[in-house]
Amino acid sequence: MGKTFNSVFMPGRGRAGEHLGVVGALYNMLTTHSDVPLEGVVFIGTNVRLPDGTGADLLLYGPNIGILPILVLSGSYAFNLETGTWDVDGVPRPDMARGGPFDTLVAFSRGLAAALRRAGLSAPVNPLAWLPDTPDTAVLDAPATVSLMTGRDRIWKTILETFDRTSPLLPEELDAGKLWSILFPAIPFPENMPEAATEDTNLVSMKAAEDIPSQAISQMRTFERLLLKCINQAVGSKPIYYCGVQVATQDIASPDYFLPALMVCASLRWGPVVSRRGSKTAFKVFLSTDQTGSYPVGYSVSGILLASVTTCFVPCISVLKECDRGTYVTLDPVALEFKRWLDRHGYDTSALDFLEEIVEDE
Repeated sequence: MGKTFNSVFMPGRGRAGEHLGVVGALYNMLTTHSDVPLEGVVFIGTNVRLPDGTGADLLLYGPNIGILPILVLSGSYAFNLETGTWDVDGVPRPDMARGGPFDTLVAFSRGLAAALRRAGLSAPVNPLAWLPDTPDTAVLDAPATVSLMTGRDRIWKTILETFDRTSPLLPEELDAGKLWSILFPAIPFPENMPEAATEDTNLVSMKAAEDIPSQAISQMRTFERLLLKCINQAVGSKPIYYCGVQVATQDIASPDYFLPALMVCASLRWGPVVSRRGSKTAFKVFLSTDQTGSYPVGYSVSGILLASVTTCFVPCISVLKECDRGTYVTLDPVALEFKRWLDRHGYDTSALDFLEEIVEDE
């Protein structure tokens, strides 16, 4: 599937770097996750803020979603039904209106819809709010027009539901510049801003084997052994397939086989958590290129540095859970996501170029 990366990165304008890290991690996941149908999607802007204070952290357009403004709300939110007020991180916020943190997103979305109507376009505007620190059980008095993602577990389910909506097509193919001029006619298009796809989590490093720290090499042996135990517990007796061929759990944990793909996907899942907590890293994976032509995914894991074993296993198992199809496990989506990550960063993908056709034929 193709991706359109005519993105615009708007400077933080005083917003916390931690928050921008969460936004960047969400952007990275959106642009690599194999289940999100990104054909023809245009990323219009990142951290778009208007003079009236309204805006969105990510703004994109797709032929089957219309305009999708995404607002990321750090902190744990809950609406107190007894008092009719909002609590943020357990602290009452009587200063917040009934619409709470969603008011600015709704106002921003209405402004976008009005701009489209003035241009004679009928594409819908579907606002979406992600609250990564808020548990799924929290009471949120959000307007019916706003789709919600809370925590991390439901993020892809909600995004996929949004992408699956049937929406009218815009009458012409629009790039970021054209959309910007329609939505924000009074604001110049920031042509020289860098693309938003920056690597903000620093969880993966591509290095030659001789440049990898000795500690990362020594920790690799223990990590591989413990990860194999976790994979066996998570998968159980279900058969595992990669491109239609059954593989063993040892192959998933093998540094020279499927572990590079698994660890990159795990880093994309864990990125928002790392950024949200203000940590530089929870684990760091070192990949080496294939000099022999014998590695199935073209790369090997040469070392790993662990701040905590648990914080590395959790996202790994989360990735495998997404591959569970009930009676079997398929690794194809993980390999495809790994290929897209490689492609986005300019790394060689020749060992995986056949994947797009196989996954699309399923």
